[in-house]
Amino acid sequence: MIKKLSEPGLWFLRSDRQMNDFSCLLYELAVKMGVPVTVLSQNKKQIQNAVIAKVGQDIIKSAHTENEKNWLEDEMSEYHTHGFFFHPDEMNDYVPNGPFWSEYVSFCEEDKLVLSNCPHKTVIVEDINALCYDDERVLPQILTLNNEEAIRTHYTVVVLHQVKKYGIATRFIDRHLLA
Repeated sequence: MIKKLSEPGLWFLRSDRQMNDFSCLLYELAVKMGVPVTVLSQNKKQIQNAVIAKVGQDIIKSAHTENEKNWLEDEMSEYHTHGFFFHPDEMNDYVPNGPFWSEYVSFCEEDKLVLSNCPHKTVIVEDINALCYDDERVLPQILTLNNEEAIRTHYTVVVLHQVKKYGIATRFIDRHLLA
């Protein structure tokens, strides 16, 4: 999967639990691997909360004692009350409008993919319907054109899509699966 992500173009990830898979992919790329990512999704708050929870779990798992683990769990729960973390301080990087969301992850406010509006060269798209062209083209043409544009401009675009058939476009999607 990592090899494919390093190649520009259009890639697909089948998903039957879209928000969970989306958040996990973003977490793996941006948090674990440090890859700057542009996100095309209408679910910004939900995605941010899921990533914050995953980072918090990492910190809790790194506790050395049961007391430290309990203390960290209590501190993490304070975020929901106050909107920021007293301890551990580094969690404040991940709160909405924190440095993580401005430096590593940018949310694109549009509902259609326009690569020139994406500040980072790795893009995660929540819905296959966000891929389009101005004229009325069929899905296989849309996928081919988006793939060519991504390759030409050196973007890696990952599109989450539901587990279903897309007619003759299914063959293109199957050849561009991440996993």
